[in-house]
Amino acid sequence: MQRLRVSGPNEPAPVVRPSWIEILRRQFVSKLIWILALATAISIALGEWLNSVAIGLTVVFTTVIGFVNEFRSERSISALRDLTAQKAEVVRDGLITEVMARDLVVGDLVFLNEGDVVPADARVTESRGLLVNESILTGEPVAMPKFAEGAGAAADEPTPSTIVFAGTTVVAGSARCLVVGTGKATALGRIFAGVEAASRPATPLEERLDSLGNRLILVFLAVTVLIAAIGVVQGREFRLVLETAVSLAIGAVPEGLPAVATISLAVAVRRLAGDMVLVRRLDAVEALGSTTTIVFDKTGTLTENRMVLRSILLRDNAEVAVSVLEDGPQLTTQLSAPGPGALTGGQAAAAARVLLLVALCNDAVVEYDDDSGWHAHGDPMEGALALAARGLGFRAEDLAVSYPRTSTEPFSSSTRIMTTGHRTDTVDMRAIKGALEPVARLDPDPDQELASCISGFGAAGYRVLAVAEQIDDRPARLLGGVVLEDPLREDARQATGDAHAAGLRLVLVTGDQTTTATNIASQTGILTAGSRVVSGSDLDLAELDGVAVVARATHQQKEAIIRRLQQQGEIVAMTGDGVNDAAALRASHVGVAVGPGATDVAVEASDIVLADGRLQSLILGIREGRQVTNSLRRAIVYLLTASFGTIGLIALGMVTGQPLPLGALQILWLNLAVHVFPALALATNSEALERSPAPTRSLFLRSTWLEIAWRSTASALAALFALVAARRAFDGLAQDHTAVYLTIASVLIGQAFLVGVTSRVEQMSRLRARTLWLAVSISFGVMLVGVLVPGLRSALDLAALSSSLVAVSAIAAAGGLAVAQAGSVAVARASQRSA
Repeated sequence: MQRLRVSGPNEPAPVVRPSWIEILRRQFVSKLIWILALATAISIALGEWLNSVAIGLTVVFTTVIGFVNEFRSERSISALRDLTAQKAEVVRDGLITEVMARDLVVGDLVFLNEGDVVPADARVTESRGLLVNESILTGEPVAMPKFAEGAGAAADEPTPSTIVFAGTTVVAGSARCLVVGTGKATALGRIFAGVEAASRPATPLEERLDSLGNRLILVFLAVTVLIAAIGVVQGREFRLVLETAVSLAIGAVPEGLPAVATISLAVAVRRLAGDMVLVRRLDAVEALGSTTTIVFDKTGTLTENRMVLRSILLRDNAEVAVSVLEDGPQLTTQLSAPGPGALTGGQAAAAARVLLLVALCNDAVVEYDDDSGWHAHGDPMEGALALAARGLGFRAEDLAVSYPRTSTEPFSSSTRIMTTGHRTDTVDMRAIKGALEPVARLDPDPDQELASCISGFGAAGYRVLAVAEQIDDRPARLLGGVVLEDPLREDARQATGDAHAAGLRLVLVTGDQTTTATNIASQTGILTAGSRVVSGSDLDLAELDGVAVVARATHQQKEAIIRRLQQQGEIVAMTGDGVNDAAALRASHVGVAVGPGATDVAVEASDIVLADGRLQSLILGIREGRQVTNSLRRAIVYLLTASFGTIGLIALGMVTGQPLPLGALQILWLNLAVHVFPALALATNSEALERSPAPTRSLFLRSTWLEIAWRSTASALAALFALVAARRAFDGLAQDHTAVYLTIASVLIGQAFLVGVTSRVEQMSRLRARTLWLAVSISFGVMLVGVLVPGLRSALDLAALSSSLVAVSAIAAAGGLAVAQAGSVAVARASQRSA
């Protein structure tokens, strides 16, 4: 008990999560939210209750959506507790007893058996064929043999062969181990700490909207003060000028922007859900579209995270391809020539003999059930071999009768082979499998071509076992080799090819050995001409240029690589499925868990889950994200055109000595009619494009700001023209204001069909958008309500409609739209030529 009080309980450290108050506070970091909150307060002070309610609801809606999503995302570490053992068998006071795993301390002696979850980091003191699945730490599906201290560890293994780690699973054998680390001092605890410490970077959308908010604050404040100053200098009534300036500031604020962004992302999330892409944070969709670099894990992401028998190598340089087909309880193994030719009878018989030997020299158990289908218990490589042998008719229960086992020499780091003895009616035999060198040494005259072929497949990154047979007292004979692999996902090559075509940089970061990583990267096209492969031990974060593969990488190195890429200005997406990927998933701009085999920890640390495990779904998500960015850009261009158009109108009217073109209430009603509905339609509408959108590092380019400036200026000039024409044609101020009101509203609403359009294809696509026509109709309806409803018309100081008023407004609006579009197209084409 004293040691337990000193070291603390054997469990991951408790997560210090931010309180709900802290999460709520973070929703008000955005400058746009502050602008809207201030606009709400000013509207209340001016008695503009309708406007204050509309803006206030926008603030509440946006805040609630952000709060709910962030609150859910903060659960990213709780699933780790499910990985640790609940109970453990230990020696206490000389007796074997069962205790809660959380009560283990350093120095305890624990017993492990097949199926146990290792309760703590421990040194093996006695091993009886112990095999441990360490995939939660290494990401690799291969079970690792563990030996008593002093047996030695292979130099190229990712974890020591004399240590078992908390959270890993015993797949075969048994052992007695001495606990050397508990709680936070375990390897699992250090991963836990890394996930907890990994801060999620701001998404591109957050950064872009924050930058836009900063600019808008300065522009609106400057323009409002300038207009008020001009009015005072011109001797206009101070209260009227002040009221107009404040109303203009409120009306100019694009209060629909946060709601437009949220709804557009929500619509994209719904579309992606139909493709089994589940989005846990709304802004992750835009982040995925802005991605410039994808960092791939290998096992379970590019590959299926299961071992299969790829082929059998035989004498005379022959290779036999193996396919295991499942059809419910029916399991069939097909043998074929890898090329266009056919297998000879001798080759088929020799391949069947090799499968028989690996089925005999095997401790895996193969079984079928309706829920899991065909599966194996034990070492994954032995399971793959047993499945293939079962499909060829070698049933374990039949073999136990025909070839009863008489002895077993399990695999060890010193021998690197496994041998089983069998007795038949006529002979005694031994089945042998293992590394090529020790198996070949047992054959006095090994086939050199076969040995070279086995060695070549190993050098190419496959897992290869040599197979030999010994009859009675005759020397062993090397009969062949079995080539195993973790197969690529069906769509891996297509997905990486599409990613390259989309202009993305791809990097494979894996804990697997260099040869295997290189093989997978070459097969998928990640490794291209001129790119480099480095090992984790040789990794230099300052020299990542040209690196396409990092092998033997730790989970700390995965996170460090992502941080370095982010420092270089890259928008990084990380794909993974294991516990060892969790910190990197959390540190990336957008973490993508590749399911359905993804661990709970990886899912909780991610922003997006590929529920069906198809990498092609990731490419769909990237395309959708880019479309969202384009749609948002169109909506924001429209909103800012409306805001600056109104500001420009008031400024031009005052500078040219005209009466105030619009009154305070007219500005606020215009804002309600023009801003929100068309912007929502633009943000949620997917349009046909002449070319696939590319990732952008900024929301607005120089050409975008030029388009906003030109369109808003054209809109303001059109309304000013209407004002001048109305003053000449009519006698009352109400009629002047009505002409301006109708013109500025019409020209701004009409911009919804034109913003961002530079070609006939895009124009036709925009005109076919039914939601946009609906939104424009609603906006026109709200605009006309202001002049058609007598009570409201009187409150807004507008005049009743007449044919002459409509004609003046229509001519001015049409001219403004024509000038705006012609200039914007010219700006876009000039920018394309200079790019």
